[in-house]
Amino acid sequence: MLAHSAVPLAPVRGAPFDAAPFGLQLPGETGVLWEDPREVHRVVARFREGATLPPGLRLEYWGSRWPGQRLPKDREPGGGSVGWWELGNWYHGGWRTADAAVAVEGAMVTFSFRPVNAKEFTGERRYPARFRYTLKLRLVADGPLPAIEGLEAHTDSVWVERGLRIVWRIAPRSRVRADAFNGFVQALEAEDQRAHRLQVLAAGNA
Repeated sequence: MLAHSAVPLAPVRGAPFDAAPFGLQLPGETGVLWEDPREVHRVVARFREGATLPPGLRLEYWGSRWPGQRLPKDREPGGGSVGWWELGNWYHGGWRTADAAVAVEGAMVTFSFRPVNAKEFTGERRYPARFRYTLKLRLVADGPLPAIEGLEAHTDSVWVERGLRIVWRIAPRSRVRADAFNGFVQALEAEDQRAHRLQVLAAGNA
């Protein structure tokens, strides 16, 4: 089964960053997993045109310590204690049904998260997060899932343009190539034998 959409050929500057292309296919499932936890704000599933959606279609995410344990977004945490925090684990945790609003438009289904403390974790009164911090996502239903063409996992980051310059101590002996993780290389040009410039689209977050 197709796990996620392909890396876009031409990401649009300022558009929401889709983390799904930078994940792995969830084995045996219609879903995606990441090597590092992702803060997912919206999920879009694109089925083939004319597909009949099964009853009970829902989104599940893998949970462990979050939201009880979480990093602050508005500051850099001090001290070394947070370095030992368990922020996500592929094997220890469990699947949680996301409390999400579901919008169906033709063959596209969009899941928008409600505050995590509304139903899922009512004890987190001061943490109305409208996202889910997770290592895995999957689609499940009360019947067989139809063929899916793409799964998108949008974060609150956006595509931003960046320019990079690489200066080599020793000039490379072979042609220089560049790939990006959480980004997209637009151009790579040699200034001279010991310097290269890259133009990239990257995930940016204020």
